[in-house]
Amino acid sequence: MALGDERRAIGRANEQSRRNIGSQIEAERRAIGRQIEAERRGEAVVEDINSLVRPPRQSRPLKRLDPVGSIPAQRSSAPYKAPANTGTGGIASPVTEASAASRTYWPGGWPSNDGLLVLPAVRQVQMTDANGAEVIFDYADPSA
Repeated sequence: MALGDERRAIGRANEQSRRNIGSQIEAERRAIGRQIEAERRGEAVVEDINSLVRPPRQSRPLKRLDPVGSIPAQRSSAPYKAPANTGTGGIASPVTEASAASRTYWPGGWPSNDGLLVLPAVRQVQMTDANGAEVIFDYADPSA
């Protein structure tokens, strides 16, 4: 074989080798791309989790029952009882205070958070509703 023919054969072999390497690299890159895409979607994670979890039970249909029939319509009555009269119908609005002097206060007052002030704490307020009935508001001890 002549030197030129040998060089051409070596060149063709090198070219073929480079093409094969390029094809392998391209296939590896495509495989890596598919793997990254699958990881991004979490398909493998979902499949792994689903393999650990017991599959839910399939619900069975209920047994079929034959209809029994409907209840015939009936007419009924009951004696009327008027509501008991308790003597009050609630508080009629507006409620007004006759005098602020009638208020009573808790002796301990209402201490502030820092303890520097003690504000007066109302214990009881006497008011009159629109019907003229006396209404008394009792408040809890704020120091308790």
